Amino acid sequence: MYRLKSYDIVYLLTIIFTVYIYIHTFKLNVDSIWILHCANEMLNGATLYIDKIDVNPPLIFLYSTIAIKLSDITNLSSESSYITLVLVLIFSSIYLIYNIIKNHYTNKKIRFLLYSLLFILTISTTSNFGEREHIFIIFVLPYIFMQIYKDKIHFSRKTLIYISIFAALGFNLKPHFFILFFSIELFNLIQKKNIKYFFRIDVIIIVSSAFIYLLIIYLFFIEYLTQVIPLSLESYTKVFNNNFYSLLVNGEVIFTIGVLLIYSFGLRKYINLFFTNIVIISIISLFIVYILQQKGWSYHRLPLFLLAQLFCLLILFNIKKEKIYFVFLIPIYLFILYFNPSNNPNYISLKKYINSIQNNKTISIISMDITQGLPLLKKSQIWASRYASYFMFPSVIFENKKVVKKIMLETTYKDLLKYNPDIIIFQNKKFYDFFIEEDLRIKKIYNLKYIETINGKFLILVKRKP
Repeated sequence: MYRLKSYDIVYLLTIIFTVYIYIHTFKLNVDSIWILHCANEMLNGATLYIDKIDVNPPLIFLYSTIAIKLSDITNLSSESSYITLVLVLIFSSIYLIYNIIKNHYTNKKIRFLLYSLLFILTISTTSNFGEREHIFIIFVLPYIFMQIYKDKIHFSRKTLIYISIFAALGFNLKPHFFILFFSIELFNLIQKKNIKYFFRIDVIIIVSSAFIYLLIIYLFFIEYLTQVIPLSLESYTKVFNNNFYSLLVNGEVIFTIGVLLIYSFGLRKYINLFFTNIVIISIISLFIVYILQQKGWSYHRLPLFLLAQLFCLLILFNIKKEKIYFVFLIPIYLFILYFNPSNNPNYISLKKYINSIQNNKTISIISMDITQGLPLLKKSQIWASRYASYFMFPSVIFENKKVVKKIMLETTYKDLLKYNPDIIIFQNKKFYDFFIEEDLRIKKIYNLKYIETINGKFLILVKRKP
């Protein structure tokens, strides 16, 4: 039986404090902050997909309400509460993995494997800590380990149910995450050559969860199906897309391909094949998920990168060279710790300006870039928009989609009346010109109520004094 020792506690506390210090220095990813903001508004009576519009299904917002409740109970900030929640999920995931491998390895090997997994799920995710893709991997990693060791270890029914529920909470975060599940199960079906193998308790739980979740969306979040998905298909999925070549030219994909090539042409003969098929299938599935999204953003690459690290770890672990694992990855981790979207000059400039604004001001930020349209979680200020960013802009400007334009102008006008913002910040003058040229109602309010100023790249409207 694995027992914690004093140096285990030191290691765990070091990791935890590193995560807290790092994220409080650079802040959470802006997507996570927006989702926390929406969760807070939901608890205060706002309706998701009406008062706050986002392209994500509702599950991540429901998770985030737990962090907001924790914040209310403990008086921690929303960010700290969310970090705490994610760390609890990480430790829960690793505990489930421990229950899978505890009778298969020595304590020394278990200790190294669990340490490494904790490192992978925390330090290597810092710039995207708590993102939906990060949460997804945390939830499904025990399921992947269960598939790796399914022919070597007997699982108790209780452990199997816990792992299945955990995996279901991850797969349902985004519909395309189920590609990983179906790929693994299709491989299992081909291996076993028996359709009855598909009717297992874990499969039943995961598939049933998808139908239950769809029913919940239909009953309580119908606007997501009737309004957000059509708007997203028309104005989000078709823009911001990268070509195939640009999707491949980044550190995470190159690292993943490198690990697969080193295995295929250098280390394959030294490795027991019991874990390789499932991990390689998982990596290929996550690569398909990444390519299908066509965005190329860092958090979309995160599952691929984390699974590649796991594969690298298991390879070295299997050939008894695990001690070189961290030496091999230290340069990569140092780069990850250095790079953060918060270093964006426009973000820094906007952050300084918002922090200089007096308390109790209502602020509207009109931006296509969520990094620049960051809703800071300052309770002394009010975020006066239903959008994280105006993701509809490209389809309106470049493709002249009139229906999308009408929706964008109408909701902007209604938000202007509803919130009566003290300050309106535009990403640049082009955004301001668009609204005054396309909607006379908005132009009239801007001209009558606001004074125009410039701050760097941002055009700012400040409400006139009575």
